[in-house]
Amino acid sequence: MRNSDSTETVGRLARRPSRLSWPVLAASLLFLANWLNLQGNLESIASGMQVAQAGSQPDDPPLALEHEGINGIAHSFFRDHCLDCHGETNAEGELRLDQLEADLAMPDTFRLWQQILERVKSGEMPPTTEPRPQPQQVADFVMQLTARLDQAARSQPSEPRVVLRRLNRVEYENTLNDLFNVRVSIADMLPEDAIAQGFDNVGAALNVSPVLIERYLDAVDAVLDAAIAPVHNMESRTERFDLYDSLPTWFQAGVWKQDEGVILFRTSGNSATDLRKFRAPAPGRYRFRISASAHNSDKPLPMAVLLGNFVVSGNPTRHLGYFDAPPGPPKVIEFEERLLKKNDTIKVTPVALPSVYLNHGNMPKYPGPGLHIHWIEIEGPLAETWPSESYRRVFGEVDPKRGTLADIEMLLRAFLPKAFRRPVTDRERVQHQPGTPRCVGAGPHPGTASATPATECPGGRARHSRSHHHPRTAGEASSDRELQRLPLSHRPAWLCAGKL
Repeated sequence: MRNSDSTETVGRLARRPSRLSWPVLAASLLFLANWLNLQGNLESIASGMQVAQAGSQPDDPPLALEHEGINGIAHSFFRDHCLDCHGETNAEGELRLDQLEADLAMPDTFRLWQQILERVKSGEMPPTTEPRPQPQQVADFVMQLTARLDQAARSQPSEPRVVLRRLNRVEYENTLNDLFNVRVSIADMLPEDAIAQGFDNVGAALNVSPVLIERYLDAVDAVLDAAIAPVHNMESRTERFDLYDSLPTWFQAGVWKQDEGVILFRTSGNSATDLRKFRAPAPGRYRFRISASAHNSDKPLPMAVLLGNFVVSGNPTRHLGYFDAPPGPPKVIEFEERLLKKNDTIKVTPVALPSVYLNHGNMPKYPGPGLHIHWIEIEGPLAETWPSESYRRVFGEVDPKRGTLADIEMLLRAFLPKAFRRPVTDRERVQHQPGTPRCVGAGPHPGTASATPATECPGGRARHSRSHHHPRTAGEASSDRELQRLPLSHRPAWLCAGKL
C-alpha cells in the first residue's frame, strides 16, 4: 500500500460521516490502534536491529575536525567558485551557499547537500560561463563530501526490515467485540484473508487495500451500532418449539418426523433448519435451551448452532459454536446469547453426517446416524439495565449531548491503552488529543478564537490548514520535524494536510 494511500485513508477515517460523532471518534481510535499497536510493537525490534547494525559496522575514520563539519569541507570550494552567484550580494535561485544548514540528520538538509554534490560532480556547477575549478579540486571536493554524506546516512536509524502484520479478520472481530463488550459477527463482512503455508495470520500475506479498509470501517460501524443500541423495555416470555413445524415443505421430505421433534440425516451448510416459528421481537439477550440426542449412534454427534436472519440472503449471521448431542436420552443444551436485530432467530444443523438421500419410505430402515432435535425453548428478551456495559465502553459516564473536549480527552486516556493492549506514552496520547488541528473538524486549536476553516485534502477529505493558526515557535517546529520522521501510522492525522 502506498504511503499516499495510507495518509488519505487516515484522513478519510477521521472524517467518515455517522449519526453520532463520538462513536466515530472511538471507532477511529480503534482502527488506528490496530495499526499503531502493531507498529509500536516493532519499535523494540527496530532498536535491537539498529544496535546490532551499529555493533557490526566498523568505525568510520575521521573525515575532518569536529569543528569543521560539512561546511568546513565545502568552505574553500564555495568561496573560490560559488559565492559570486550564491552569496550575500547575489543569491541566484534564492540559494545562499554561505548560509547552508549543517545538520545532516534533517532530511531536507541532507537532500540539499546531495543535490549540490550531484551538480558539482556532473559539471553542471559551476556553470561553463564561469571560471572552472581544477579537476583535482573537483575530485577532492566530491570525495570528501561523498564520504561525509555516507557517514551521515549510516548514522541515521534505518527502517527495520520487519513485516508489519495486521490483524486478520477473525482477530479483528475478537478485538472489537472484546473492546466494546458486544457480539457482532464481522468476519463475514471482511474479505477472506490470504493463506500462506496453511495459515491466515502470516504478515507477508496479509495485504492492505482501499477495499479492505472500507470494509474495516463498515465493520466498526456495525460494532458501534450494537454498542450504543438502546435496550428494550419488553417483558420476557418463554416459548417451546418443535423444529419440524418451522421446516419448509420442500425440506420436510428429507427429515423424519417423531412424536417429539424431528431427526435430521444430512449435513448441509445451507440447510433450511432455522427456527422460523420464532422471530426475535427486539434486539437483546435471550436464553436458549435445545433438547437433542444422537439417533442410531453409540457416539455423540456434533451439531452447529448459528444466530441471525436466514430467510433473506445476504443478512448477517454468526456461527455460535458446536455442541454434542449424546446417544441415549436427550441432553438439554442451555446458553445465553444476544440477538442483534429484530426478527433474528436460531439455526441448528448436523455436522459430519454422510451425504444420503432418504424418503419417508426408507427412513425407518436406514441404519445410519441422525441428529434428533426434540425441542427448542427460547426465553427472552431478558431484562437489561441502562446504560449497558457496551454503552459505557464508548461514553463512560459522560452525557454525549453535553460532552466537552475535556471529556473526550478523558475517554481517550481510558480507551487508548485498551486498544493498544499496552501502556500508551505521552507522545502517542498527544497525537490523538482533539484540541490538535487534525483531519476532522473537532473544534478550534488551543489559543485561537475560532475554529479554522476547512479545506480539502487529496481525495476530497476535509482538513485544517496549519497556516491559519498562530505562528509556530522554534520548539513547535522542531516537534513537527520529529513527527515527520515517524512512520505514517504514528503521525497525527493533521499531517495529511501536506508539508508543515
